[in-house]
Amino acid sequence: MAWSFVLAGGTILALSKGGVLPSNFFTDHAAQLGSIIEVVLLSFALAQRINVERQLRYQAQSETLETARRLNRELEDRVRERTQELEDLNEKLNELSVTDGLTGLRNRRFLDQQLRQEVEWARRTGRSLAVAMMDIDHFKPVNDTYGHQTGDECLKMVGEIIHANLRSPQDTAARYGGEEFAMILPETDENGAVNVLERIRQQVADASVSYDGVTLRMTLSGGVTVQRDAEAITPEQLLAEADEALYRAKSEGRDR
Repeated sequence: MAWSFVLAGGTILALSKGGVLPSNFFTDHAAQLGSIIEVVLLSFALAQRINVERQLRYQAQSETLETARRLNRELEDRVRERTQELEDLNEKLNELSVTDGLTGLRNRRFLDQQLRQEVEWARRTGRSLAVAMMDIDHFKPVNDTYGHQTGDECLKMVGEIIHANLRSPQDTAARYGGEEFAMILPETDENGAVNVLERIRQQVADASVSYDGVTLRMTLSGGVTVQRDAEAITPEQLLAEADEALYRAKSEGRDR
């Protein structure tokens, strides 16, 4: 379009020189005027093109930035999700590492760690701390006669009864090994611990286990010891005293 003004200006100038058109300022300068109009139009076109390219570049930059932000958000979401999954998995693994797989009670590892903390806490505060040990009476013949699966059902039943008698989240119950169980009872004197142990003993005696056509009843013997008045005693001593009390109960006739 811009070139048409140059062409028209040249044509008008030629016609003016040939006498076809009258000579005046417009016809004499038609070529220059056409060139000026061409330059103006080309300038407008160039400015428009620059403006369009700037807008396209800005739009492309905006789209790129938005895409980067979206990808960054998606990456952050995935990182958070993965982190949460790893934390959940780690928590489950930690829980499994301190849980007895058969009874669902804590295992000996956890009990030993927890007892060290509770002994130190009782020593600092001067409050009492009770430890109880329990053992299923005549358990070996159950395994030998009816098989380990029946024995496992007996262990699970006893574990459920012990867990049901936990009084607060501060109490700890664990399968200490084989058919032996242990409890940590913070802020509990000897009478309180004996009462807890007696409830468990009675509930075990009243319960029965049926498996593979066999119904069995069991009894439980237990022993208790108490750390009193910031007494300087080790976790190992407490467990040994509770274990000694347990075997006194067994030697005196069991089920006590």
